[in-house]
Amino acid sequence: MLVLAAACAGSSSSAPIERAQQYPSETVRGYMAPAEVELLPRSENVLVLPPAWRGDRSMAGAVFIHGLNGRASDGIGGSPNGPGTRVAALMRMIALEGVPVLSIGAAGNSWGNDKAMADVTAAMKYLDRGVGARRNRVVLIGISMGGQIAMVWAASHRASVAGVAGLIPVSSLTDFYDNNRLDARASIDSAYGGPLSAKTLADRDPLALARTGKLAGVALAAWYGRDDTDVPPQTVQALVSAIGPTASATPVFGTHATAPPFFPLTEIAKFVEARSSAGRA
Repeated sequence: MLVLAAACAGSSSSAPIERAQQYPSETVRGYMAPAEVELLPRSENVLVLPPAWRGDRSMAGAVFIHGLNGRASDGIGGSPNGPGTRVAALMRMIALEGVPVLSIGAAGNSWGNDKAMADVTAAMKYLDRGVGARRNRVVLIGISMGGQIAMVWAASHRASVAGVAGLIPVSSLTDFYDNNRLDARASIDSAYGGPLSAKTLADRDPLALARTGKLAGVALAAWYGRDDTDVPPQTVQALVSAIGPTASATPVFGTHATAPPFFPLTEIAKFVEARSSAGRA
């Protein structure tokens, strides 16, 4: 088990970092092995570590953000509403590539509101001060709504974003909201305390942000369902086009609900590792 306080040497924060606890489920620990799984104190967040991790300042940590009605345990296949053990297998593969992954709650069905932005920032700081990963640098992995949250955070933290892996990512919040896809308009309104204004919608729409240059240079790799009617392929393709040559999109078989089993896990894990280690000496 990682002693988190030991990873704080040289941190700019003098606040003590609590020790993570071994994840309580032996079943989870078993199928994630040899990656190590820990539960953060007073939090639903779950940490997946490379075997025998002792910190590596040359590697950016990764943050996984769940989809609609999900939770942090989606990252280890633990949520009944989540995408199951396919994502857990991906988190394990990323850890075995040498990258620590923190799966976060991101304020629930937050749709990139201020609380979600603060949670992602806190996650990046934790990976630095509590885990010993590279300072002020992070790879974001988001599925569905989590992809939208990742891109909104990236738009205001470009210098800290090593890369974004978008898995069936909500790429145009305007399209998603206006068409009430997945019947999610009420959830989006709730996240912002009422019906969205045009300005708020634009400020939280990855495609709108990309078209104003706020995602320029962000390394995005997206995987989308060929037959997805909830996140239409053309919205993902439009996002990639608006970002430019640092972004790519790859179709996989299936709809929004059925695409996860067809995610190319090795390809995604290699992308995360490459972005994590980019620029290392």
